Amino acid sequence: MLAVNFLGPYALLPNADDTPLLLGTHKSWQPGLYLWTFLYNKAHRINFVACCPKNIATRHKEHVNEFLDGARRFYQIADLQSGVLTDAYAPGDGQDKFIENFGTGLDQLSLMRIFFAPLDESPEMLARLTSAVVAHLHRLGGRAADWLDVEPISYDPASYAQPLTIRLGRPAFIASLPDEMHL
Repeated sequence: MLAVNFLGPYALLPNADDTPLLLGTHKSWQPGLYLWTFLYNKAHRINFVACCPKNIATRHKEHVNEFLDGARRFYQIADLQSGVLTDAYAPGDGQDKFIENFGTGLDQLSLMRIFFAPLDESPEMLARLTSAVVAHLHRLGGRAADWLDVEPISYDPASYAQPLTIRLGRPAFIASLPDEMHL
């Protein structure tokens, strides 16, 4: 059994509720798995799942640059707070729409909460864990899939030589994330 213990929530930008900043957290400067979430109905809803085999904090500095460069999607804040993901801007919408919605993108970055699990595992294992969590959320359908900004992934446990059970620990309620997964 592999323990995947998430830490968080953390924020990328200073925020109204004084959530600690990810880049100011020593443990984020190592490899692992991470989740982007938005708080809705007292639960963190997963919006993005990824891994970084080198350094979670450095990868998030790159993610912030992607937002600032228009390479990431922004959501309408009022809709987001009502539980619906409505694009305010998507890559390819053009510079005018990006400029018009730039403040919305910064607001989104301030609202986003990150959970991460430091894991000293191979890049292949981190990718397997990421794929399994994304596939699980898409299989659930409904809000679990609707909140994701990740394309559906096909995950077949038979593709791996060894079966694996992971135990998912977290310090706050993350909707649709099970306690245990059999991969």
